[in-house]
Amino acid sequence: MFKAALLLAIIIIVSGCTTGIQGLSLLPSTTLESPRDVLVIKEANTIPTSPISPGQNTDLSFVLENTDDSKEAKRVTVQLFDAPGFMNSNSKLCNVDNSCQPSECIADSECTILPGEQKFLSIEMMSPTENQIANVENKLTLGLKASYYFDSSTIYRIPIVNFDEIKSRQRAGQTTEIAIPKIISSGPLEADIEIQGQQYILKDRESTFVVTISDKGNKREGNVKDNKIVSGRIKVVFPHEGMKIIDWPKKGSPLAERNGFNCDESSGICQNSADVELFKGESVPLLFKVKAIGDVDPFKSFDVKIDITNYIYELRKSVEVTVRPFENQ
Repeated sequence: MFKAALLLAIIIIVSGCTTGIQGLSLLPSTTLESPRDVLVIKEANTIPTSPISPGQNTDLSFVLENTDDSKEAKRVTVQLFDAPGFMNSNSKLCNVDNSCQPSECIADSECTILPGEQKFLSIEMMSPTENQIANVENKLTLGLKASYYFDSSTIYRIPIVNFDEIKSRQRAGQTTEIAIPKIISSGPLEADIEIQGQQYILKDRESTFVVTISDKGNKREGNVKDNKIVSGRIKVVFPHEGMKIIDWPKKGSPLAERNGFNCDESSGICQNSADVELFKGESVPLLFKVKAIGDVDPFKSFDVKIDITNYIYELRKSVEVTVRPFENQ
């Protein structure tokens, strides 16, 4: 079911009017597109509901919902990774060779969940027998995992300013207003970018951008796979018409460690050449130094774009179930 009010919500944070130097009035703003948690596992329960009898046919049913109203959750897979004592229809333990799985959205049959779509899935099992539970009531936990591929992006518009414009405004006692918008797309991974010091670049001067990748998903139920973004999935694009990339986190350098990038100076495109690891949901600061180039009068704004493509995000859900011997019912 669509949740229009939630899905269409866009949070706009206006940082206020800040002045880096007299004569300039900088107007930064951040737009966060919702949702953070794109795919969610809902209504997970057993049929029949707990408590259940030993050796009873049991379905674990649940709903996968894409809460994003514009983007697909791609290559979705589901795995019942822990079901102690439960068996499939051939009496093979579910915990052996992933024997209990749904009929679709599995490793051999990935699925796509469309924007706003809800997909109902179920896993057929048989509860542990009386011999398995030694005729004693057992409280068990079923462990369910889902993963999907998703894309996230950020656009940061930064001005390059001719210093003569600043001097001219100061002499006239006037102020030039410059908007500095940042737009962060939906998805659990968020790429933030800031510029060190003042929020503009002077013509023909060098400045450093700081990029940080953060996991903003539900920490209790989800995380990016292996807490890292694998090589080749992050692309930072600097506008080569207005900036020249002159330094970046190089693979194996003391500052970059394993979080290195390759950059093409002519195109301004940088791509991670090594895995970027997240610790407690956040990457190390990734520093990119640029020099403003080209003719600027009085100022020009350019977009820096970050794309994180085809990253794998994992969700986990636990379902408590009690297997109660016949004599205790």
